[in-house]
Amino acid sequence: MFKLTVLEDILRTSPERFSLPKFDALSYALHRKYSNRVLPGVGLCLGLWDWLKTEEDYLHPGDGGSWTKVVFRLLVFEPQVGEIIVGRVEHSFSEGLFVSVEFFNNIFIDRLALQEPCVFDQEEQVWIWKYQGHDLHIDVGEDIRFRVVKVQYESSSSVSSAAMTVYGSIAGDGLGLVSWWPN
Repeated sequence: MFKLTVLEDILRTSPERFSLPKFDALSYALHRKYSNRVLPGVGLCLGLWDWLKTEEDYLHPGDGGSWTKVVFRLLVFEPQVGEIIVGRVEHSFSEGLFVSVEFFNNIFIDRLALQEPCVFDQEEQVWIWKYQGHDLHIDVGEDIRFRVVKVQYESSSSVSSAAMTVYGSIAGDGLGLVSWWPN
């Protein structure tokens, strides 16, 4: 679910940050560029882990800032297919469920990836697993354990922006609401 990824970039330090220690100024530039951004094939960038290499600063004519080539590691959220994750049910509708973890909420569980047999109650807006004569409700706000079945990246209209959608399944033993299964 979490990984460290090595990236290389050239960061600009603006003149108003020259009074800061060099790595504080570089960290500021890096966080502005990467934190809470999705990089296709990499994942959701959460923050700087450490610096691996920095080169000498250089200047561009007509630009008051300094530029530094850096190599660094970022902490990234990118679930792997087959991985089991516990999240929280955020929204339930006739096509499935939306689930979130504390910092990411674009997780979708399709109605075809629910426990069988499952029915949607339109009035209550809740999915119900019909298990051996019991109605087990999948309520909003409950913790849910799911298996990752797909991670998809989509580019938006902006050149540097992308979205990541995680698709999950609760079809299987031990999956579904955490409260359904004894420890």
